[in-house]
Amino acid sequence: MHWIRTTEPAALPTTTAAAIDFANIIEDGAETKVEIFIKAAVNWIENECRRAIMPQTWKLFMDDWPEDDIIWVPRPRLRQVDSLTYVDTDGDLQTLDASKYQVDTNTEPGRIKPAYGETWPSVRDQFNPITVTFQNGWADADSVPEDIVLGIWLLVSHWYENREPVIVGTISSELEFALKALVSPYRIHRFDY
Repeated sequence: MHWIRTTEPAALPTTTAAAIDFANIIEDGAETKVEIFIKAAVNWIENECRRAIMPQTWKLFMDDWPEDDIIWVPRPRLRQVDSLTYVDTDGDLQTLDASKYQVDTNTEPGRIKPAYGETWPSVRDQFNPITVTFQNGWADADSVPEDIVLGIWLLVSHWYENREPVIVGTISSELEFALKALVSPYRIHRFDY
């Protein structure tokens, strides 16, 4: 299986003003640079933790139903499943009625499986006949854990002060340790994705 993001987050998990205040930036016109650093920090943390931070939409593509019937949905926090479509054995695209499956948004990563007494329908033998469209991420910026926001601020502050790709004569283990300590509790270990 593989997945792609189809809708980017509409907002950031922190304001540029808050990041500027944390980093003690006094340069006029720093907002544009800081916003770019915030976006990069969000991407870094999302990839490090294998999760989504702000609300966004993804599509998961599968070649067949899982043997144990459970679809593990990547990039938690799963908020909802918008649709589950499949190509039937005749080659027609079908949308599976939501009453035919159950969604677990409490587990991370989230899960989907057939409703009680139901089974997954037969699909055509082709690449990616099954598509799950889902929304994930915390509901809004106020819902994002403070540890993650602090990790974003640390990265923004570091990148603002150190714009060169290599810093000679310094040791970065303190920043690395602080970041890992902040975001590692949110890292997803269920799959290697």
